[in-house]
Amino acid sequence: MGKKDFTLGKGLGNMNPANFAAGMNTQRWGQVIYISPESIVPNPKNKYEIENIDELADNIAVYGVLQPLLVKGPLPDKTYMLLGGERRWTAVKKVIETNPAAASKLEKIPVEVYGPADMDEIDEDIIIRETNSQARNMDKYRKQDIWELFDLYKKKQERGDEMPDNIIRRISEKMGIGERQVQKIVSIDEYMIPEMKEMVADGGMSINKASKIAHLPKEKQEEVYKIMEEEGDIDMETIREIEKGSVCNENKITESEISEEDPDDTVYMPFPEIPASYADDMMEEEKDYHGAIEMVEDRSEQFYQEVEKIEKEKREREFIDRILGWMKEVDQLECLEDYQKDAMERIQELVNSILA
Repeated sequence: MGKKDFTLGKGLGNMNPANFAAGMNTQRWGQVIYISPESIVPNPKNKYEIENIDELADNIAVYGVLQPLLVKGPLPDKTYMLLGGERRWTAVKKVIETNPAAASKLEKIPVEVYGPADMDEIDEDIIIRETNSQARNMDKYRKQDIWELFDLYKKKQERGDEMPDNIIRRISEKMGIGERQVQKIVSIDEYMIPEMKEMVADGGMSINKASKIAHLPKEKQEEVYKIMEEEGDIDMETIREIEKGSVCNENKITESEISEEDPDDTVYMPFPEIPASYADDMMEEEKDYHGAIEMVEDRSEQFYQEVEKIEKEKREREFIDRILGWMKEVDQLECLEDYQKDAMERIQELVNSILA
């Protein structure tokens, strides 16, 4: 199979003002069209819960649907299936059912037609995870989504599709999580024993701790798991002690490993006994060292969280700038439907409130 480029739809950035005004229903992938909410059907692959609909419905009743839903189609019955935006679509239906005045402005809503009804299944799975998990900010889905996304991208790579230069960076950008955190989550999926991985998936272990355990040899992970089953948890100091033990055991020379070619008169000198006071000092210094390492790790995590916050604010600002640029183009058109003019006014009010 030849290479096929995969790019996520650009949302409002793909809007063509002329087509927006004329209501053209072309099938050029990535184009935004206006269709009836009744022409949209949910996607059975979407496993995400729909929460906090009331507030969103109130906003849509006032401002309309500002960001197009992502769909594929049309299907044989002329409907379009959701890829992203099921929560907004559900809120739209609620407005139509409960607010007749606002419902008249939602006879048609914007959707971006990403692909045909029979679009590639792997691409469809990727889009559903990238759009829904980030939009809903549900931590309980994040780890599983990242594991599944990484596997999906590997499948694309195996069949020869054109791939992003850096899969970790791609997932980081689409999920709104730092690259370092994504790398840790992926390493857990790649190297952690299944029974320990279940603890992480259930939220019973932090990502930092899980990533540290995942890089231990399998037998040492099993040792950690046994301790956690007996005591309910394990601290980082104990994990480090187990890690050091694994290094010592791997490098230890047993009597059977001594070469028979060694001269019989070879004398093996025992290591001198370390004074107890000196050993105590070494242990204190080691604790101080590990404490410093933990502090650096905590500070690093805080730094990356701050970077993520700045990047998120930057993406939000870029989104607003795209809306403003699109509005300037649309405002120059001579023919606009009444509901489109109302939508323009509501968008302007929203943008003004954000920028105030």
